[in-house]
Amino acid sequence: SEFDACIMYYLIFGTVFGGLIFVFGLAGNGFTLAIMGRDRKKSSTINALFMLAIADSLVLIISSYLLPVGVRKYVDGFYSDVNFNHVTFMFVREAARTFNQVSAFITMIVTFQRYVSICLPTRAKQLCSVRLVNILTTISYVFSIMFYLPHFFFYVIKVDENGRYHAVSRDFVENEAFQIIYSSILFLLVSYIIPIVSLAFMCIR
Repeated sequence: SEFDACIMYYLIFGTVFGGLIFVFGLAGNGFTLAIMGRDRKKSSTINALFMLAIADSLVLIISSYLLPVGVRKYVDGFYSDVNFNHVTFMFVREAARTFNQVSAFITMIVTFQRYVSICLPTRAKQLCSVRLVNILTTISYVFSIMFYLPHFFFYVIKVDENGRYHAVSRDFVENEAFQIIYSSILFLLVSYIIPIVSLAFMCIR
């Protein structure tokens, strides 16, 4: 049919490759949690890596909704569970992006531990503590959830005459100031520029 190429795309990249990433990623994070969990209270770096494994696991688990999509489309046709796919893509995707942001922040925390140990060894006792890592991790979760919360209200679901769902933007999403300040400037700063610049600075030093 005309959708065969699209179905194979979902099957190969969504189900097969996505499934491999999910299995190996979750297994790797599971080993990390099991091994580092015993010593995470002894070292701030180990504690940070432990927290990173949790955040990464949450991203994988939430993103797993994509895994069966290819199989369902292959077996039942391209429009199989189209409403379910539409809703999950709109909302579950945003949850995955939220925890992906948490993962980025915790990666910065891990790198910061290394940076302090190498470049600021005299302050390591103050800045490389398990308690500080826990506080920064909590702040990362709270900030990421609050920052991405508006994304869950960008759209409302409308049903057409065929019973299919469609996303319709809310009025505030179309506001020019909102698009420039939040959707462009703040989103780029928080999600990309700040993490990349911070990591580059700490790694180069």
